[in-house]
Amino acid sequence: MERGTYEVTWRVESRKLQGGLMRLISPPFDLCLGSSFPCTVFKLMLFPQAPRSRTTSSRCFLRTRGWGGVQLKCEADICHKVPDVRFHLWAGPRAETQKAAVRRHDFSRSALFEAPEVWDFAAAAAADGCFCVRLEVLCSGAASSRARR
Repeated sequence: MERGTYEVTWRVESRKLQGGLMRLISPPFDLCLGSSFPCTVFKLMLFPQAPRSRTTSSRCFLRTRGWGGVQLKCEADICHKVPDVRFHLWAGPRAETQKAAVRRHDFSRSALFEAPEVWDFAAAAAADGCFCVRLEVLCSGAASSRARR
């Protein structure tokens, strides 16, 4: 990992893509959004999405054959301006997987960020039957992250 960044990795069992689930939600984790919001709870979410259809989501991962999108959601009610969060999102079997472009989002304006990419989560599975969704946050000083226990 590069200096000035930190990473959240969510390991997902690919068998969950073979059923009728409409959404997969990561365990919560904390991100620091400055001194006013030192421990802000976030979650990553996967939703079914056909590879060529960005206008409507499908009902379940089974119907999209494991294709889907990624959302990053701030669970806190942020009513004050906070610095934009800059980050990469990507999915794959290991750390060498190709990253998406750097994204920037103001969570004080909208609690939900939806990545424009559509991923083939089923193809991203490693031999152990799991794939990873990663969030790499580009720090601007005193930012930090930790998993909630």
